[in-house]
Amino acid sequence: MNTRPVSNGCLARGLAAGLWCNTPYKVWTEATGYYFRWKSETGFSDFKEIFPETVTATSVRSMVLEVMARTEVFNAFKRGRAAIMKVTGNGVEVA
Repeated sequence: MNTRPVSNGCLARGLAAGLWCNTPYKVWTEATGYYFRWKSETGFSDFKEIFPETVTATSVRSMVLEVMARTEVFNAFKRGRAAIMKVTGNGVEVA
C-alpha cells in the first residue's frame, strides 16, 4: 500500500487516509459509501457510451427535453436488458 495515514497539513485527507489504512476494505466501503459512488459513475459511463456528450438543441427548453428523451430511452434499454438477462447490471435478480 502506498498511502500514508498522515495529514501533511490537510486534516480531512489525513483522516480519510487513516481510515483507509486502518480499516478492512469491506468496512471502509460501507463507511465511506464508495460502492454507491461507483455504481452511479457506472450508470453515467453506460449512458455516455450509448449517447454522445453533445446536445444538438439550441434553446434551453429543447436541451432539457433532449436530455430527458435520452434518459427515457436509456432507462427503457436497461429495463429491457434486465428483463432478458433476469438480472440488473449490479447483480440484483429481477422477479
